[in-house]
Amino acid sequence: MTVLDKNLVLVQENTIDIKDNLKEVDEKKHGKKIDMRSLWEKIVDFLKDIFS
Repeated sequence: MTVLDKNLVLVQENTIDIKDNLKEVDEKKHGKKIDMRSLWEKIVDFLKDIFS
């Protein structure tokens, strides 16, 4: 494994951890699972509102 491969694996693991954390936060807040697509749509809409 090269250094680049190791870094890529770490990034993938961190991304999974972040998604898991987002799910946990959302489940605590709303008692349901998070839909990543709708989350990103909300973020994009929010940014569009700010910059438009």
